[in-house]
Amino acid sequence: MTFASDTVEVRRAGAADSAVVSDILAQAFFDDPVISWAFPDDDRRRELLPDVFSLFVDGFLPAGEVRVTEDIGAALWMPPVAAAADEDPDEMVRQIEAVIGADAERFLELVALLDEHHPHEPAYYLLAVGVRPASQGTGVGSSLMRPVLEQCDRDGVAAYLEATSERSRKLYQRHGFEAIGQFAPTGAPPLWPMWRAPR
Repeated sequence: MTFASDTVEVRRAGAADSAVVSDILAQAFFDDPVISWAFPDDDRRRELLPDVFSLFVDGFLPAGEVRVTEDIGAALWMPPVAAAADEDPDEMVRQIEAVIGADAERFLELVALLDEHHPHEPAYYLLAVGVRPASQGTGVGSSLMRPVLEQCDRDGVAAYLEATSERSRKLYQRHGFEAIGQFAPTGAPPLWPMWRAPR
């Protein structure tokens, strides 16, 4: 299936889109190196990922910057003001443990590292952008990022993310992100924190 990136309609997701956004991201990240480390068993990873992403989708939706393209791709953005408001971390841990069960330790180690390396400067945060496997490489991921990056440039605000693969790092570099380090949970593939100054 081929899509021209300039013809993909990107819209803000609402509560009714939670399930489809979670499913898109679960499929998109199924073979991701870091996610595969966190959930090494293929069958268990396939079973858990929709519910794992649902936790984050539902947490990001109130900020109004979750983007979706029909049933093809989705992106989880958090604006700087919303990102600065702390939610109850203990409650999030309890929710993760309830959903993931035996695999929670690895995933919580990953979440703790993401939090530890998160910059303190105001920035739009891209937790995840994903496209269903059949449509990857067609420009949909770029289309999902473009509206918020244009907003960053208009407002003079930076953007931040963590790349979890060489492929995603190259995509983000094409959009002006620069790697500002590297980290990894014990025994896991590396992640690259990336920063984009407004243009």
